[in-house]
Formats: sequence, structure tokens, C-alpha cells
Amino acid sequence: MRFWAAAFCLLFSFVAYANEMVVHIIGDGQSRSIAKTFFPDAAVLPSPGANGAFVWKKLENNTADVAVQVPLVVHYFALTGDKEDPTQQYEMLATVARITQVLMARPELPVNNIADIKKLQRTVTVGWGGSACEAIVKKAFSPHGIDFVYLPYKTFNDAMAAFMGGHIDFICPAGVTLRQAMQNNMGKVVFDFKDYYGTQHIMLFVNRGMSDTVKQKITQQITRKLTAEDITAAENAGFVWSVHTGKAAKDIFDRERQAWQKVLN
Repeated sequence: MRFWAAAFCLLFSFVAYANEMVVHIIGDGQSRSIAKTFFPDAAVLPSPGANGAFVWKKLENNTADVAVQVPLVVHYFALTGDKEDPTQQYEMLATVARITQVLMARPELPVNNIADIKKLQRTVTVGWGGSACEAIVKKAFSPHGIDFVYLPYKTFNDAMAAFMGGHIDFICPAGVTLRQAMQNNMGKVVFDFKDYYGTQHIMLFVNRGMSDTVKQKITQQITRKLTAEDITAAENAGFVWSVHTGKAAKDIFDRERQAWQKVLN
């Protein structure tokens, strides 16, 4: 009798966990799609804002919460010292998807590569959410002597609106924003971030105080076989699934951090 009572309590705790779980995301299409795929019964709480700091603040100790974060947020602030390093407080459980980010020029500009930007012989304007994009652009422009002004917008939508209104020359779209921009011929790609940064993986974090039992359950959800519908949804959201846990995830995380160190140096 005691055995079945204990088993029932354990089962109930899992059910309660699934119903009460909250997944925090930065507010972009990729993170939302990931959250709803792996945690369909969880509440998804977006925190609009380019630097993602709000997401970290909502992870409290010993609660069954998950944060889905893009790599620029995870690495940039920790390495610049502008924000506390979230990886010291939270545990990366997996890398779950791979995204592409580029520098895009307004379609009327006579530029197709960095050399063409130099030929403009003027200071150009670049805008996107947060400040991480600025580091990549600086690394790409500096060897060519290109002067630029970077405008950090609060949200990606604000940057896109400024771009479409002709107020800035370049933006740094990624994922679903990049896909939509390409489909609607909103601009042209000047260079791919992977040439300066490497492949970007979206990461999933949990509280360090979370129990091993709950972390194991989350890992099981993440590593389940994805359906054809999941894969199509990922493509529509501008990313591809690339699920890694354990040592494989840690190796990816370390490679990305080393790549960022080279960018910032």
C-alpha cells in the first residue's frame, strides 16, 4: 500500500510539474517554437527586449522553470562584463537548435559585400536589438577601415521598422526575421555571421537547484524523436533542430564561447 501511495505521489508531482511549468523566452519566434515543441503543456512567458536580461531574472532557485536563450545573449554579456554571467547561476541542459544570422543591406544600396561598403566612402549606420551585433560588425569592418554608427534598438521589430523606413543602412537579422526578410526581398545579405563567429546554437538552461529527477524528465522530453511537423515548424521559424545534451552540448557551448572571445579581442 505504501509503495503505491509513493508511486502515486511521484506521478502526481510530474503531472503538477508539467501543468505549472513556465518556460521563459526572449520573445522571438525561434524560442517560442522551441518552447511549444518540447514543453507543449507549459506556459510560455516572453520577455521582449533585445538583450535577454529579463529572462535570466525570472529564473528563481528551486523552481521548475526553463530559459530558452540565443547564443549572443548567453556569451556576449558574460565576456564583456556588462552583465553577470548567467552560466554561473544556471545550468545549461542542452543545445536544441541551430540558427543563421547575417548582415543585411537595404536593397537600393549598391553593396553586395564588405568591399562595396568601403566604396560608399561615408559613415554607414547599423542597427539591431541589443549590442552583441555591434561586436561582429566591428570585427568585419575594422580591417577595411569602414566607419559605422551602431544603433541598439529595444526590440528586433523596432530595428526592422527603422530599416524599412530607410533610417539605417544595415540590420543583423537571424532566424525567422531573416527568413521573412529574404522572402519579401526586404534587403540583401552582405555577409554571414558564421564567417566571423561560427555556427550559433540556441541553448536551454535550468536552475542549478533543480532536482536531478526533474532535469532528467526535461532531458527525456528534449531528446524524444521529433515529428515531421516539428521539423517543418522549425524551418518556418528560421532554424534547424540540432539537439545535444551532456558532453556534446558542453563542447558546443565551449566552442561558441571561444569564438566570441576572438570576436571581442
